[in-house]
Amino acid sequence: MKTTILSLVTAALLSLAAIANGRHLDAADFLAIAFTTALFAWTIAQYGSAPRTLTPAKRIYLPIAVSRPHAAHTVVQQVA
Repeated sequence: MKTTILSLVTAALLSLAAIANGRHLDAADFLAIAFTTALFAWTIAQYGSAPRTLTPAKRIYLPIAVSRPHAAHTVVQQVA
């Protein structure tokens, strides 16, 4: 919620600064400024927090038939 408010306030202030400078802004400019500010604020928020530790998962063992030779191994023996 802070990111949204920050981006809208920044976009509004930049819009007022542009209007005071003599340049008129339309909705597309306003949304581009708001999106860029939100993306910047979100990036800062993500890098500002500590990353979560990964929990070790239980290993999964798949059943493999050991008695049959592998198909690629058989082809190599035939070529040799």
